[in-house]
Amino acid sequence: MDATKDRLGRIHHARVHACWQFQGRNSVSMDETNNVARASGAIDAWIGNDGSGLFPYDAVIRAYHEMGKHFVPDTLLERLDDARSLITKQAQTEQALKVFLDVALDKYDSRYEYVTYLAISVLSIDAGGARGDTRWNSLEKRDRLFLHLICDMLRFELLMIDGADKALQQLPPDPKVSQRRCASALRALKPVIERIGLDFSQADDDPIGMARNLCRIVANRTERHEQELLARSILPVYVVHDEYMFIRVLQSFELTFCWIAGRLMKALECFDDSPKDAGILIKQADGVLAETTMLFSLLSTMQRESFQTFRAFTEGASAIQSRNYKLVESLCRVPEESRLHSIAYSSVPEVQQKVIAGVSTLDDAYKTLDKRIGNAQRTELTQAMADFAKSIKQWRSTHYGIAIKMLGENTGTGYTEGTPYLDAVRTIPVFPSIDGVAHTKEIEEVS
Repeated sequence: MDATKDRLGRIHHARVHACWQFQGRNSVSMDETNNVARASGAIDAWIGNDGSGLFPYDAVIRAYHEMGKHFVPDTLLERLDDARSLITKQAQTEQALKVFLDVALDKYDSRYEYVTYLAISVLSIDAGGARGDTRWNSLEKRDRLFLHLICDMLRFELLMIDGADKALQQLPPDPKVSQRRCASALRALKPVIERIGLDFSQADDDPIGMARNLCRIVANRTERHEQELLARSILPVYVVHDEYMFIRVLQSFELTFCWIAGRLMKALECFDDSPKDAGILIKQADGVLAETTMLFSLLSTMQRESFQTFRAFTEGASAIQSRNYKLVESLCRVPEESRLHSIAYSSVPEVQQKVIAGVSTLDDAYKTLDKRIGNAQRTELTQAMADFAKSIKQWRSTHYGIAIKMLGENTGTGYTEGTPYLDAVRTIPVFPSIDGVAHTKEIEEVS
């Protein structure tokens, strides 16, 4: 009982402190935080040189990590807005800088949502309902970014363990949680490590030591532009340690769904002429989704009090706004009218409008499959689709389980119903035409 009171007290203290800090945000002076002062001064110098030279990304990121995006003072936000205005006026606009500034200023612009919270545009992993974006069709590219995202999370965890980083220090996990976190991350990375061919052996008795070793190996293979991309793609809303891990895991999910959308698009293209190839593509999508579901074990190491603290400042951003997931869903089957016109799809208008305009789906293609196809081929394709459907439902159920653990019956962010919504969508058929077909593959449930 005393432990529970203490935990609730820490959450309350964190929120009161945060709200006090927010109320005083406009009055934050430049001497109160050296990082804000340095960032403001560096931006002023950059603007004074008409935007020539490298933009002071590092100084801005340090300031954001010191305060949390929700509490960055207006003095710095206004300078960032001035920098954005400058490059907008220039003939040669640096697109990467414009994208970064739009993400950094999403709350300032009142555009904050899931896509900007995760800096999806910085990472360029937003399919955005394009139904034709083949950027992430390469499994090698997907694996490389996936490895970098999770290894960067491990790097940050190791900095905390070593006391070498002063950023995001609130509610740090205890050593046992950190050890479990490293072990979970390494398990989720194992298939990618094997495909990439890294010379890395794992020993279950020392996950923290293995994480250090893997981070060294990956750092030596990371190019400068990749390091810069990773640094610019994480701007937490507050200063709770676990939010860093939370963002990297969600980015990894988005990356996977973007890649899966590419596989399903290709499967749809070859469905009539080569159903065997369509089945192979769907199997590939199924395998990578099953691998990525292992990240839920990593996510389950997040402390509930940490989540309850930083989520107070994520209102407006919700996974219901994931374009990549909705793109995958709409490639599988046309959603029911009630779902299509609900917040689930109105939150992703690009995908919603394309579905309303009329789209081809794998479920429709299966229903019209030429009956001259051999029984063996049909059985193989049916099984591939059934296995993928099972993996999607497993992903939904595990997502729901994590949400219950972190949220209970509380409402979600992004003006959603939270866990009741996740519960209601768990059993939506993925491919109605084969719903109920027996599955041969068993997917290990993630606790």
